[in-house]
Amino acid sequence: MTIRLLAGPDAGVSDIEKEELFTDYEQILFTRVVSVAERHGRAVKLLVVPATNVFDAVARTAIQLQAREIVFGESAKMTAQDQALRLGEVWDRLPHDRSLATHLAVYSSDGTVRRFSMGAHAPALSADDVERIHQLWIKAIGVVGPELHHRDVVAAALASFEDELLGDRRALAIDRLRRQASG
Repeated sequence: MTIRLLAGPDAGVSDIEKEELFTDYEQILFTRVVSVAERHGRAVKLLVVPATNVFDAVARTAIQLQAREIVFGESAKMTAQDQALRLGEVWDRLPHDRSLATHLAVYSSDGTVRRFSMGAHAPALSADDVERIHQLWIKAIGVVGPELHHRDVVAAALASFEDELLGDRRALAIDRLRRQASG
């Protein structure tokens, strides 16, 4: 997929001529894509999407196609994290099936890949996080009873954090988040 950015007050799909929709750049790009796909025995569908915003076009197209993965190349203008944040902001405001689990993979020229989940998703917990939840659960069942589940401990912690963040202990909650993110 490539995106044809439209600009100006009269930017509209109806104003694009056929020869403007498929440029020499897209011809070369798609020829290479088809060649690579054929070498690997894969079929591809090529898209030129006219849009006024790259991230909006990518998110809308991925949602329409029910894509499980979106792949970007590294940008000269923004970090992979900034790309994921911009795409995520659009993703969260567009209507879509919330069960769609889509990931963004940003490939760098040095071969590294950064992966990001779009929308609401289960966090990647470390073994230490899981152990901490378990230890809190052990302490809590001694007071509450054996009907308590690990998810109840997590839900209670989230409710407490939400109360802090939205209440008069906001500064404390934000400071704790900053320490957690940097450590």
